[in-house]
Amino acid sequence: MMNMKKIWFKSVLLALVGFMATSCGDFLEIYPLTMVYEDNYWNEKKDVDQIVYGCYARMQDADYLKRVFMWGEVRSDNIGQETPDYVGYTWDECYVLREDILSKNQYTSWTSFYDVINRCNLVIDRAPKVAEKDPNYMESDVRATIAEVTALRALSYFYLVRAFKDVPYYTGVITTDDQRLNYPATDGNQVIRYLLDDLNSVLSDALVIYPMVGGRDISYGRITRNAIYALMADM
Repeated sequence: MMNMKKIWFKSVLLALVGFMATSCGDFLEIYPLTMVYEDNYWNEKKDVDQIVYGCYARMQDADYLKRVFMWGEVRSDNIGQETPDYVGYTWDECYVLREDILSKNQYTSWTSFYDVINRCNLVIDRAPKVAEKDPNYMESDVRATIAEVTALRALSYFYLVRAFKDVPYYTGVITTDDQRLNYPATDGNQVIRYLLDDLNSVLSDALVIYPMVGGRDISYGRITRNAIYALMADM
């Protein structure tokens, strides 16, 4: 009996050592539950929907909206009464109004716009692959999703081109900090031609109206086919 206990104990010990030796790597690769990683994401339609909603949310952030407002309305005669000493404006805003802008001016930062653009690129790349995993994610749904984010991407590019004309244009995906966005500026007129081609290619896939959510019409808050028509007309 004593020998059996020793053998059993030794076998268990060896098994534990073997488990530790073979599973240590897997154990160390467990990710925090509060974070989302590529390996455990993009499995079903709701994953795609969350990123699409994230595009809209990012466009409502202060740094995005503030630049849209500054590049457009503030530079026009629609906001306030311009005074010789620019009372009420920050220095950076004064320089924009004087058309005296250096790269260190906060309003020359395009980070928030390219953040939205990259998210849209990510959805366009990942949505068809998610449909292969989720049978409930129909082909028509995928096309509608791609049409929606293509328009959001075009809108972000359009803001940049209207304010700066020549800007970097890309449709690839950046997923890690190791990847660098180091593209040369593309002629603004060419960017607009790319955007119009993109919008024409997805126009028929865009939803005319969205399904009701909780008895509420959400179409007014999202890209529809008519919104794409309006954007193309503006371009």
